[in-house]
Amino acid sequence: MWQSVGILLNPTKAECAGVADRLEGIFRAHGVRCERGLPEDRARLAKCDFLCVLGGDGTILAALDIALGADQPILGVNLGRVGFLTEVEPSHMEEDIALLMQGQWSMEERTLIRASAQSGESVLALNEIAIVRAGVSARILTVAAEVNGCPVAHVSGDGMIASTVTGSTAYSLSAGGPVIAPSVDAFVLTPICPHTMSSRPVVVSTRDTVSLRVVGESGSAQAVCDGRAVWQSVREIRIERAQETAKFLRLKQRNFYQLLREKLSEW
Repeated sequence: MWQSVGILLNPTKAECAGVADRLEGIFRAHGVRCERGLPEDRARLAKCDFLCVLGGDGTILAALDIALGADQPILGVNLGRVGFLTEVEPSHMEEDIALLMQGQWSMEERTLIRASAQSGESVLALNEIAIVRAGVSARILTVAAEVNGCPVAHVSGDGMIASTVTGSTAYSLSAGGPVIAPSVDAFVLTPICPHTMSSRPVVVSTRDTVSLRVVGESGSAQAVCDGRAVWQSVREIRIERAQETAKFLRLKQRNFYQLLREKLSEW
C-alpha cells in the first residue's frame, strides 16, 4: 500500500541523522521510496503517502503544518523525552516497520481546535491555544471566558489555556489542568497562575463554542498556538472543534493509562 514516505528530521537532535539513515535502509528494503527533509521542505514531503517524524511531540506539532495540508498520516519515531504522540522507539524500528508493511496498522484521529481572531484569521491547534501576557511584561492579565455566550470564568493571572484532550498532558497539565483520556470529546479551559484561591479548570464539550476575551489594557496579550505565537495584541479569540483531524499511524494496541504511567510518573 505504501509507496513513498517523507522522513522529517529534527536538526537539533544529534542522533537524528543516524536514525534517519537506518530508517531509510529499512523502508527501501521494503520497496518504499524515501524523501528526507526538514519542515521547510514542505513541497517535497507533502507528495509522500505518509510522514515519518523523527523527534518528540514538539517535532510532531511542527510536522502538522505539512501533514494537515496534504491529508497525510504521521508515524512518530521517539527521539524526545516523553513522546506521547510517537509510536516507534529507535531500538524497535525494524520490527515496527515490518508490521506497517504487513498491513498490521490502524489509523487514530485526534480532535483539533480551530481558533479564530477578530480579524477573521484562523489557525488549527492539536494541543492548545492560549492567551498569555505579551513580551516580558510582569503585569497581571485578565481573561474572561464564555461558553456558548454564557460567562464561565473571569481570571486574573498569567493567561488562560484552551486545550484538547491531546493537549491535556501538555501545557494544560503543567498549569494544573486535568488529564483526559483521548476517547473523551472535551476541551479544557485552564487558568495560568491565577491570582485567586478559587479558580479551577473547566471541562466543556467539543460541541460548545468558547470565547476567550482580554479584559483591560489593549496590547497586553498574545495568542500562542501549540507553543508558537500566532497573534500579537490579541483581544478575543473564538474556539471551536475543527472539521479536520490529525491522523496517526498506530502499530500496537495502545493503553492510554499504561502510557500515562510510563511517560509521566515514577511508579
